[in-house]
Amino acid sequence: MSVKYDDLQGLHEDGTPRDGAAAHSWIPQGLLVKKWIPHPLSGLNCSPLTLLLGFLLTVFFLTIIITQAKVTADVTEVKASMDRIVSDEVSDSLSNGIQKILGILFSEMESRGNRSQEDAPLCGTGWEEKNGTCYYTSWMPQPWKFAMKDCEHRKGHLVVITSEEKMKFLSSLAYSAAVWIGLSSEKGSWKWVDGSSYEENPKFWLKGEPDNWLGHGLQGAEDCAQLVEDGWADVHCTLLFSYVCEKKIL
Repeated sequence: MSVKYDDLQGLHEDGTPRDGAAAHSWIPQGLLVKKWIPHPLSGLNCSPLTLLLGFLLTVFFLTIIITQAKVTADVTEVKASMDRIVSDEVSDSLSNGIQKILGILFSEMESRGNRSQEDAPLCGTGWEEKNGTCYYTSWMPQPWKFAMKDCEHRKGHLVVITSEEKMKFLSSLAYSAAVWIGLSSEKGSWKWVDGSSYEENPKFWLKGEPDNWLGHGLQGAEDCAQLVEDGWADVHCTLLFSYVCEKKIL
């Protein structure tokens, strides 16, 4: 504003000069307020780079929305599976419980994302057929009890080995990796999960097994069996290993 305070003091309210006011005083009839008026095209000055970035951001957010919808559906199904299994167990510790839940999640992810291209049509997705029996190998490690329950959830049970032929087949199926089998000890007595006789069927323990080794530092004995290459070994049931399920053809 260019009007001096002294000049304003020499004016009446209607803008006429007071007596004695300087004749040369400027008489404003109003105050001029300057406003910035944007150019009509100032907001549309978009470079090709700006347009490209806008397009990429749009595609990015659409991808997020579509992916989120798919993930939400998968998480719902995974949670249902977790509830079925976890509801039957009380974890001994927080860390142990987290390991078990991760095992279940990995198992569900495996069954969705890594399904075999050579599924046996009479067994179902992910299963392999051999001599009228269906086999499913999970490479996601879990404790023995959780492996047992997962097999039951798949309408089967942990694999039972009652012949040398079956032993050789399972050794090749597991690629010499250590996997849980359906054999466990209760008060020193070994039993198969399907009720097959332990005493009357052949046994394939490795030399020196079962030894019920206590040097692992965990509470309890080695009451669960695993297949290791061409034999069995007893280990602590809370350790994490892959496993093989079996069931009869549907």
